[in-house]
Amino acid sequence: MKSSHLNRACALGVALMGLACLPAAARGIEISECDPSIPPASQPPCVFEFEGTVTDIGVQRGVNQVGGIEYRIDGTFKYAGAFDLSKSKITFFNMFDEIDWGTDANGNTRKGNGEMVLTTNNADLVCPDDPQRPGCVPALKPLVSSKSSKKDEAKYETESRFRPPMRVQIENNAGEWEFDVRLDRGTSPQVTPPSLLAKLPPGKGQFPKLCTLDDPRSKRPITKIRIRFTIEDGKHDPITLDFVTDWECDPPGRYHLRAR
Repeated sequence: MKSSHLNRACALGVALMGLACLPAAARGIEISECDPSIPPASQPPCVFEFEGTVTDIGVQRGVNQVGGIEYRIDGTFKYAGAFDLSKSKITFFNMFDEIDWGTDANGNTRKGNGEMVLTTNNADLVCPDDPQRPGCVPALKPLVSSKSSKKDEAKYETESRFRPPMRVQIENNAGEWEFDVRLDRGTSPQVTPPSLLAKLPPGKGQFPKLCTLDDPRSKRPITKIRIRFTIEDGKHDPITLDFVTDWECDPPGRYHLRAR
């Protein structure tokens, strides 16, 4: 599995914990983004070497149609605890969630657009668990490791007829874990022909609202995206990756984002 080679900066400056309470009843390992203010040798377990691309965010193809989103993320984290990937499952709670961040001219926190990867007809693909969103029913069920998976290497895929199709690979190389997530043909309504507006359910996800030139060294505006998923083997502590990273926004009308 291909690994990236660019460290991610901490998006929120929050404290990181290697062991924490999960929102659900079970306890487990929670891994966040790395804190650039902490020397690498002193970092708690965190996500590093992260990169990603997402295309067609905000584009709606039409009623009952699949979309054109191509979603790719990969990264690395360290965890030395016991775990068996051969009989595991992975559950996604936040796929591409623009969080609230920054302040407006009045000092109020700016509101992000929330989850932006959906499925056909604006249906929820994933549902957040921290905090939960009442009434949300995820179309994407937990993905179970394939029969060919091994203790230190697993593949997960949606059923053949499920849209959008999704594939996940996870490898544990002597305590250094790599993950690779790919999704195709997702939807995220924004550019919708007026003739279709009355036929579609209310839009739940559009192009990010908060793209800002936050860093004067950058030529592209950025926004902050949260990704959260849990890996469980039924025998050991579940591992939850819950991290926020900066994503570069393309100019309006292009609808592509990139993290590196």
